[in-house]
Amino acid sequence: MKPSTRKSALLFFTWSFMFFFTSMPSFSQNDFSNIQIKAEHAGGVVKMFSAENGFGGGNVAASTGPDGILLVDNMYKAVTPKLIAALKVFSDSNIRFVINTHFHSDHIEGNSVLSGSSAIIAHENVLKRLKAKNNFKKSSLPQITFSE
Repeated sequence: MKPSTRKSALLFFTWSFMFFFTSMPSFSQNDFSNIQIKAEHAGGVVKMFSAENGFGGGNVAASTGPDGILLVDNMYKAVTPKLIAALKVFSDSNIRFVINTHFHSDHIEGNSVLSGSSAIIAHENVLKRLKAKNNFKKSSLPQITFSE
């Protein structure tokens, strides 16, 4: 490939990349009012929750039992109350534990809604990443961490 062809290709991909990512709306600024939560039985006491009519965040798993509810992830903050309402169909128990699988906003923003009543658990690297975010409330950080 000639140097001028390489330079043209590099410029094309750079501009395409920049256009694509700057023209995308930020999901955390979306209107979540049309989001509905779909619930499915995954087997036994485990349910799976997903957002419909828009992107409300990553899927959530819940284990419900007499000792309370364990959540795996919790969607965006604006969608978490809808998730809680969908959980009430299966159990009136409190959400006792939340496991954050990773630090992406669509999996952890609900921590701020749940942190007052639930223990939040995550790998120590998730805690490090969240602490590095300047806008993440200290009260929403995982309280229990593990390293392996």
